[in-house]
This record gives sequence, C-alpha cells and structure tokens, in this order.
Amino acid sequence: MTIGILGGGVWGSALARVLSNNKVIIYARDEKIVKSINEHKINPKLKYSSFNENVTATTSLKEIRNVKFLFITLPAQNIREVILFPMNQGAEDLMMEAPANVSNEQLRELGLRIIPKE
Repeated sequence: MTIGILGGGVWGSALARVLSNNKVIIYARDEKIVKSINEHKINPKLKYSSFNENVTATTSLKEIRNVKFLFITLPAQNIREVILFPMNQGAEDLMMEAPANVSNEQLRELGLRIIPKE
C-alpha cells in the first residue's frame, strides 16, 4: 500500500515516520528537503529522526495522485497554494485527473460492478 503525504514539514515528516511500514511518498515544494529525504533519509526540519527505505520525497504532485491514502499536512494558510481551489471551469481536478473512468481493477478492489442500462 502506498501512502501520500502532502507537506514536507515537521508534521508531514513525523507522520511519514509513523506510517513507514508502508511505502510513503512525501510531497514538498522545497527541493532541498526532497533531496535530503531521498539521499540522506532525513528531513532537516526534523533532525533527530531518520526515515527507512520505504519513505521517499518528490516535488511533483503527479507522483502522489495514485496513492491509496493521502494525508494533507499543510498549514492552513498554504493549502490554496498547493491544492487547486476551486476546480477548473470544466469541473476537473487537474492534480488527480478527475473525474476519470473507473478501471475494472478499481471496481474489483471495492467489490463493485457496473450494471448496464436495459
């Protein structure tokens, strides 16, 4: 299972450490933090805690769009800078590429099926 964390600050990094039995991808805008997490397995903002190999970081929102769970650990004043509000005029969420067709794999995972119209 892959978990996404939107925010590379202290709260996001602490949560990543707690959830690191799973694959965790941290999104951060700061390239220095991403580089430090990926190369040294440490966030300079949380110096006394290191990550295991399950934790990686990225500056690309597209890398976290297919995660099973997404935690938003941004300060309230920064959320609008990262997440699109509102959606565009076509009611599309460009980060998540939604709405989109549902795959058969997604339906099976949720125990659902599509019943064709008669």
